Amino acid sequence: MSTVPFHRNRTTPLPADILPRLPSNLDAERSLLGALLINNAAIKEIAGALKVDDFFLPQHKAVFSGILKLTLEVAKKGEEIGGIDLVTLSEHLQGEGKLQEAGGAPYLASLIDGIPRVSNVKHYAGIIIEKAKLRNLIHVTHNIQMRALEAEAGADAIVDNAKNSITAITEGNSSTQNPIVVVPYSELLTLELPKADPMIEPLVTRAGTFMIFSWAGWGKSWIASYMAFCVAHGLDCLFGGHEGPGGHWPVYGPMRTLYLYGEMHGEKIRERLKLIGKHMKVEPNFSDLATVSKDYKRIARAPRCAHAWRPSVKEPKDRKHIEEVIAGEGFQFLVLDNISTLWSAAQEDQSRQVAELKEWFIDLNTRGITVCFLQHAGKGGDFLGDSAQVHILDSYIKLDHPGDYRRSQGLRVVLNVEKIRHELRDPHWGVPFEAQLCTSPENGAEWLTRPAMSAMKKTVFEMFSNGAPPTEVLRAFSILKRPTLYRWHHEWKEKLPSDTSSDDEE
Repeated sequence: MSTVPFHRNRTTPLPADILPRLPSNLDAERSLLGALLINNAAIKEIAGALKVDDFFLPQHKAVFSGILKLTLEVAKKGEEIGGIDLVTLSEHLQGEGKLQEAGGAPYLASLIDGIPRVSNVKHYAGIIIEKAKLRNLIHVTHNIQMRALEAEAGADAIVDNAKNSITAITEGNSSTQNPIVVVPYSELLTLELPKADPMIEPLVTRAGTFMIFSWAGWGKSWIASYMAFCVAHGLDCLFGGHEGPGGHWPVYGPMRTLYLYGEMHGEKIRERLKLIGKHMKVEPNFSDLATVSKDYKRIARAPRCAHAWRPSVKEPKDRKHIEEVIAGEGFQFLVLDNISTLWSAAQEDQSRQVAELKEWFIDLNTRGITVCFLQHAGKGGDFLGDSAQVHILDSYIKLDHPGDYRRSQGLRVVLNVEKIRHELRDPHWGVPFEAQLCTSPENGAEWLTRPAMSAMKKTVFEMFSNGAPPTEVLRAFSILKRPTLYRWHHEWKEKLPSDTSSDDEE
């Protein structure tokens, strides 16, 4: 299928009645050229934005082309822009044999008549560019009509070409501009900047990225599905069913959420989300959480495309599909479950995987999309892939089993937040805690949470080391039994045990 844009040299001639009506502003063109001849340095204000073909009058195209070439010659010498006047421009155009094409010496002289010393060249350039876009749009749409009438290509090919051509019109000028924005310190102090507003505190800000990883089968998907449901529904807090530190993460929603399941069967996804929804008492018409699975088909929506799209982020075209859905449906939160399935990469290919996904996540973040991705743990218990992937993360969570875990207990894990980029408003949010999933037809999916005693003990020892008396610690950890606290205080004083990370389940 052809996707070649409708370039101007491929367009069919416009009808005679349209030609005299093509949009233009000759006054803006003359004013801009005159302003540049009076103040050569003003060309820096429009460099890269305005092109020769944006001018309507052929004489003006020739004049602007001559000014650009003279400016380039000065720049190559490393000199300040200047010295371009009626004499030097006339000589340059004469040497190229284009003086008459530019209207001749008398016309050049008329360009500076009535032009003030200081002119708003950006304003003139904006008018010229806008008129050029309108003319190009007329040519493109006329060419679309002619191709459709002549049926020289299929409808899909014509539509694809039309999209590319219209995109080229809207982006043509901006794509040549230098995108770097330099802000001096004096402006930075008063510059209006987007705030790093939290989405799940302390895990991630809006338009940030975080990761959850563990061994396979330890509950990553259940936890991420619960988080996604809570964010989409606007629940106030995650994992807040216990007293003491850990969890109680504030959620700032609701946010439309898209969840890509790379390996889970559609029926299993429905079963899990129904249980989560039942416990949260969510009505069936809730639509701010949407899912993608390999089992979903498009037969009802598009009979020509009866096969299912297998969720993947490996190829640029797959990532483009996801971006189109996000933009078209207004999603603000993307969950990828999990990277190992959505992009199955061999050991030697993992660096490329990490590099491309980092760029993609940053790009999504710049568009205001928050990203959560799930990752498997490797043989050593750390996450798979290059360690460089954590550099862009707001946080990442590792799931561990408690020291006394038994398989019969099902999903029971300790959530450890191993990296937190932003300052903790409440230090207790960063403390590890336990979460155990209980499901039933009556109550749905319910999380039973409690502080991880090993983590609490470590925090208490740190408080003792910072001079906090036992009475203050008791106020901070009201769930601690007094005998346990004083025993820990005695251990701390005796510096026994030296390893304060052992489990204590009193």
